[in-house]
Amino acid sequence: MRMPRTLTRYLARETLQYSAVGFLGIATLLLANSLLRQLEDLIGIGGGLADVAAVTIRLIAVLTTYALPIALLFGTLAALGRLGSDHEVIALRSLGISLAQLAAPALALAVLASVATGWLLQRGEVGARRSILARVGEVAARGGVIRTGAFTKLDKPGDRMLFVDRRSPDGTLEGVLISDRSDPKRGFTVLATSGAFEFDRETAIGHLILSDGDVHFDPDSRGSDRTQRISFRRFDYAFDMSRVVGAGPERLRPREMTREELAAALAYFDAHGGAPTGAKESRREAYEVQLQRRAALALSPLAFCLLAVPLGVGLRRGARSLGALLCALIAFGYYVLMNAATAYATSGTLPAALALWLPNLVCVSLALPLWWRGRQAEGA
Repeated sequence: MRMPRTLTRYLARETLQYSAVGFLGIATLLLANSLLRQLEDLIGIGGGLADVAAVTIRLIAVLTTYALPIALLFGTLAALGRLGSDHEVIALRSLGISLAQLAAPALALAVLASVATGWLLQRGEVGARRSILARVGEVAARGGVIRTGAFTKLDKPGDRMLFVDRRSPDGTLEGVLISDRSDPKRGFTVLATSGAFEFDRETAIGHLILSDGDVHFDPDSRGSDRTQRISFRRFDYAFDMSRVVGAGPERLRPREMTREELAAALAYFDAHGGAPTGAKESRREAYEVQLQRRAALALSPLAFCLLAVPLGVGLRRGARSLGALLCALIAFGYYVLMNAATAYATSGTLPAALALWLPNLVCVSLALPLWWRGRQAEGA
């Protein structure tokens, strides 16, 4: 029996409605979790509300690659589960509508979601990640990391501390104190009348160009109280800011590289037997993992849909709550397995071409007996 267009639109609309609700909920949870991690670094270098808003928009593009497949999974389970709990599935089956015909609208949506997810993984996510790095670099270049009248950490452990008494309208720093205990054997303190902040985006190094001051070195032994002082007219104090702003394009991490750049890096490994000059990641496996990860995740909506259709049709009472629970379990298992596969592939324990496809293969393997069971029920 041919599937009526009205029924096709009805099933597609139901799936889309539930998927939209799921997307809003899942994207909000993912965004809140990711934004909290980003805010610490962004606010720490002086980012304002406009910077937070810009980073938030770009994070949405990154997180959509995860939220979209899970939302479709939830939408399929909830929509078909609702039809099953209202006995609409039984009515449709009695009219000769097969499981494959019931699944057709959801599978069509899954194909569209896979295309969108694939584009986001190959272009959207990469562009968003680079844009976030550029935005954070702009904040750092403005010198927002330096707060006047309070001590500022120049590194995460707090071994490098900076105090600035005030900042003049032209950006000159006045009354500068630096405490550097990064080398426990030879700490020192810098006092300067004035200074200026500069940021080198290529190397992600911050520079405090200090004028008219002294460097006071701690005693070189515990039993001594003798210190050393060196006066200076100009002193360039450099510190690493790559933890929060990254580095130039030649030192991008694999997840921030385009498909073409990943392929070029792998070609360099093949030709020279080592990582490209200045590369931030020296393991070949990390580049292979990113290529396979993007290809595998692009098909996750289809894998989810193949599993969700027979499960959703089989739901009866409490279909919405059970659908949400099944969605959480399937998504959790999928991404836990994906993270484990990524770790094994990156370490070289498993080939990336095999490891990164395991989550999809598991979904399909679980779906096949459910589909066979559904077809058997049709024959009965």
